[in-house]
Amino acid sequence: MTSLYQRFLAVIGMALALSGGQACAAAPAGDGFGRLPPVEDPAYSRYQRQSIYVPVRDGTRLAVDIYRPRTPAGVEEKPLPVIFYYARYWRARQLPDGSISTNLGVLMKGQSIGALTSRDSSGRLLFWDTGRESIPEIMRHGYIFVRAEGRGTGASEGVRLTDYAPEEARDGADLVAWIADQPWSNGKVGMMGGSYPGITQLMVAAEAPPALKAIFPAAPALDFYRLMSGGTGVLHKGIVGFQAAQARSDGLDVEAPVAAKVVPVDDDPDGVRLREILDARVANTPPDSALRALHGLSPEFAGTVQALAQAWELTSLAEASATFLDAATLMDRQRPDANLQAKALAGLHLFRDTEVFSEPDTTGMVSPHLKLPALKAAKVPTYVWSGWYDMDTVGATQLFQNLDGPKKMTIGPWSHGPNEDNGSQRSPLIHAEARARELLTAEATRWFDHWLKGRDNGVMNDPPVHYGYKASGAIRWAGAEQWPAPDARAETFHLLGGAGEGGLATTPGAAAEMSFTVDYLATMGPQSRYHDSFSGAPEMAYPDLAAHAQKGLTFTTTPLADDLVVVGHPVITLLARSTAADGDVFVYLEDVGPEGTSYVTEAVIRASHRTLASAPYDVMGLPFSESSRAAVAATRPFNAGPVRLVADLQPTAYRFKAGHRIRVVVTGADADNYITPPILPEPEITLSVGGRSGSAIVLPVLAEAGAK
Repeated sequence: MTSLYQRFLAVIGMALALSGGQACAAAPAGDGFGRLPPVEDPAYSRYQRQSIYVPVRDGTRLAVDIYRPRTPAGVEEKPLPVIFYYARYWRARQLPDGSISTNLGVLMKGQSIGALTSRDSSGRLLFWDTGRESIPEIMRHGYIFVRAEGRGTGASEGVRLTDYAPEEARDGADLVAWIADQPWSNGKVGMMGGSYPGITQLMVAAEAPPALKAIFPAAPALDFYRLMSGGTGVLHKGIVGFQAAQARSDGLDVEAPVAAKVVPVDDDPDGVRLREILDARVANTPPDSALRALHGLSPEFAGTVQALAQAWELTSLAEASATFLDAATLMDRQRPDANLQAKALAGLHLFRDTEVFSEPDTTGMVSPHLKLPALKAAKVPTYVWSGWYDMDTVGATQLFQNLDGPKKMTIGPWSHGPNEDNGSQRSPLIHAEARARELLTAEATRWFDHWLKGRDNGVMNDPPVHYGYKASGAIRWAGAEQWPAPDARAETFHLLGGAGEGGLATTPGAAAEMSFTVDYLATMGPQSRYHDSFSGAPEMAYPDLAAHAQKGLTFTTTPLADDLVVVGHPVITLLARSTAADGDVFVYLEDVGPEGTSYVTEAVIRASHRTLASAPYDVMGLPFSESSRAAVAATRPFNAGPVRLVADLQPTAYRFKAGHRIRVVVTGADADNYITPPILPEPEITLSVGGRSGSAIVLPVLAEAGAK
C-alpha cells in the first residue's frame, strides 16, 4: 500500500502555545498552512466605522456598517479589497451604557473610531462577536470590512417569513455590486463568516455577482434535510429552538420581547426611523409565523403538532414547546390515548420531497444543495472550513466534493464553536477551539490575499485538504489531495453477541441475537454537537458516556494493541426488528479508556425511512435515504420481520490510543436532541449479530504509517 508520505504532500505537527497562540513547529517547506502573513506597510492600527442604509433592487433598505482602516493622516483613501459579512444576525448590539458591541470590539457612545486591537498582552488573538475569526487581524493586512443585516432583521427594513429565501441571496448579490462600486473599494469582494453567514455565502455565490472573487464559508451546511433530520426524517430539537430564538431577537415573539437593543444607523441617532421599522415588522408579520415555518418544513409535522395541541388544550407557544420538546412530558400526554400515539407516530416526520428540500425555484426557504448547479457554474473560489464535532460535518465534506472551481477544505477536532474557549475548562475541546481561531484567521488572510490582492503566496500550491486529529496533547495535521483521505482503508468490525455486553471484532463470530427495550429518556445530554451548533448550549461538553451505554446495547472491542486512527466516514449496517411498526435507532461510536467513555461520532435511522436511493448530488458513495412520502408509505413495517438499516455516521478523524477499546452503542432515543414519537408500552428492538450477514460497522482506518 502506498505510504502516507508518498500520497500526502505534507504532514504538519502543530501545537499552538496558549500563551501566544503561535505555532510551536513551523510548517514544512512547500506548505504554508496556518502561517499568518506579516503585516505590510502601511501598518494599520485604527479603523473608522460608518453605518448607513443601502437600497437593494426592490427598494428595501438594508442596514450596513462599513469599517475602513485609518493611517496617522486619517481614513485610508486608497481603494482596498473588501471582506463582506452578511447574515440575518444583527450587525452590532447596543449595550446598556450606550456603547455598541461589534465585530471589531466595543465602541463607546458616540465614538466612530477604534483601535484595530487584534491581540491581548500575551499575544493571543482577540475575537469579537462571531468569535470564529479575528476581523481586526485581517483588517490590519489591508482590508475593509463591511457588515450587513438581512432584510427583516436588526435595523434593516422589510419582513422575513423564512430564512435562506431567494430574496436574501439576491439582496446579498446587490450589496456585493454596491460595495464594488464604491470609491474606497478596489472592486474585489470576498465573503466570510460561519454557520448562517457561511451558508449565505453559498447562496450569494450562486447568484454569481461579478465582483465576488472568493468566499470562506465556515461551518456551512449543504443539505438542509440531512441537517434537520439526520438524513432520515427525525427532527432535530435544536432547529425548533433556533427558530424561536431568532424570532425573539427580531421582536416577533410577544411572549418574550427583545432583550438587547438594535443599533440605528448614523443618520437616525435617536432611533426614530428604527422604531418605525421595528413596529412595521411586527405589524406585518403573520401571528402564526412560527406554525407557518414548521408547516414549510413538513405539513404533516405541523398538522400533527396542531392537532395534538388542540387535543391536549395547549394554549400558548411556550406550553406547546414544553410539551413537544420534553420527552417525559410528551410520554405523559400520550400514555392514556393510543389514538394520539398513532397520530404522533404517523405525522412527526420530515420528508425529502417537501418543497424546502426539493424545489430550487420557490419563494420560501431553499436548501443549499439545490443551488449546486449554479455554484458549479459560478466557480467562485471556495475555502470550506469545518470541525469534526460540527452539526453538519458531512455537509462540509460533500460541499467540497461537489464544487468545480478552485477549492480548499480544512477540518479539525473542534465543534461549531467557538463557545468552548470560555474559561470553563469543562469541554475537552477548549484548547482546540483556540487553535482553530488562529488557524482560521491565518488561512482566511492567505486565501483573500491570493484572490483579492493577486498575491502568489502559495496557498493554491498547498494540499487541497488539511485534516487534524488530537494526538499526544497536540493536533496532528495531514494534507491530502482529495477527500476521503486516500490512505484510509475500509475495515469491517462485526457486532458480536454476548452476555450483557456484546463484542466488536474484525471476525464475524457466531450468529446471535441481542435485544433491548427502548428508553425514551436516553440522551446524549443538552450540550451535544447539535445544541452547540444551534446556540442551545454554552459549549459542547459530552459527559462520561458509561451510564448512557446502559440505555441500549453496547458492542466493544478488546483493548487495542496499537494506536488506531479512523479518518473518514464510518458506515453502520444493522439487521434489526422491533415489536413496533416504526422507530428510531441511534448509533454511537465511542472511545473507552482509563479516563472514561468519550463520544466520537453518531448516526440516526428512522426505520420507515430506510429505503435508499440515488442522491441528486455526489455523496461519495455513502448511503442516501430516499425519504419521500411514497417511499416511506411503501416501506415494510419495522415489526414485520428483520430489516436492514444502513447509515453513515458523521465523518471524523480520531485516534484510538493503544490500550483503549472501540465501542458501538445502539439506543432508541436521544431525548435532548431529537423528537422521537414515543410508542407505549415501550417496544423491544432486536439486532441480529455475528455471522457473515449480521450487523457491522465499517471504519475507514488510516494506514499504519499514518497512525505512527
